[in-house]
Amino acid sequence: MPNYFIRDLKPFIEDLMEGYVVIAPLKAGNHHDYVPLESAEEFKLDYVNTLFPPKKYLFAYEETLLSFSKGKPKAAYNSTKRAFFGIRPCDIHGIRVLDAVFLQDYVDPYYKAKRENSIIVGIECEKPGENCYCQSLGTYKVDGGYDLLLTPVKGGFIARAGSAAGKALVRKKYFEKTDMDDHAYPKSNEFKAERLENYDDYYHDELWKSEAERCLSCAACTVACPTCTCFSIEDEVNTPDAGARKRYWASCQLKSFSEVAGGHTFRKEVYRRLRHFACHKLHWSVKQYGTRMCVGCGRCVTVCPTMINIFRITNNLGGKKNG
Repeated sequence: MPNYFIRDLKPFIEDLMEGYVVIAPLKAGNHHDYVPLESAEEFKLDYVNTLFPPKKYLFAYEETLLSFSKGKPKAAYNSTKRAFFGIRPCDIHGIRVLDAVFLQDYVDPYYKAKRENSIIVGIECEKPGENCYCQSLGTYKVDGGYDLLLTPVKGGFIARAGSAAGKALVRKKYFEKTDMDDHAYPKSNEFKAERLENYDDYYHDELWKSEAERCLSCAACTVACPTCTCFSIEDEVNTPDAGARKRYWASCQLKSFSEVAGGHTFRKEVYRRLRHFACHKLHWSVKQYGTRMCVGCGRCVTVCPTMINIFRITNNLGGKKNG
């Protein structure tokens, strides 16, 4: 498949805005966040990554699944056409994880409706962030999961189509065929490979307890994570014969998450919850989905108010065990 070259993104973004709500990273105070563009001029390639992932548009914090009135339910599918623009490789991997969770074994029709009406235009990184660990996870690059992938080069961007929709995009007048074939692969912080390969060996390491002494169980790490997918469902009755069924994000870092009937809590201690988060992201998910749920974006480190760092913890595992 040939590569293409585009010099100026502005007219291309304007073209996209005619058919899609374009979601892109914009400056918000001292960080960037994914928001709908109001004009092409708003987009600036001045970010490493956003503070929060694009997950909220595909798997919303609060979402109405159906409404009901006089016993008649009506599903609330969202078919808004969205173009996610400027997505970094780690977040493309994050969306691929969401696809595995919501589309692989049990298809979630609400997620599916949004995913089928979305296209992804990624932009490869030119430098890593302070807390990025994508290098050792292989998420600094992508071989799929996007419709169009842009690589910054001198004078513009190399464009690679990854789907039928992407092939249609590069046929637009803004693109020209090119022989250039370049990738921007910056090096980031790395895990110790031995720790990742033998994670079960460190399940009872005392380090989990000492690190968890600082944990506030605020759940900020799970809010910022691009692959956390836990949720709860509640029925809200507005009148005696009308209401709605809603889905809300849930977090394994909250004590109430593992509480069952009778008041028993399976992970009452903070260290057990911290350990569960790390083990699920870095190890158990490989057995469950064939890939790690951690994409190395470092957001959990960035947002933690007490600077708990699962990457540093992982690299320091191997001390005294508590049996």
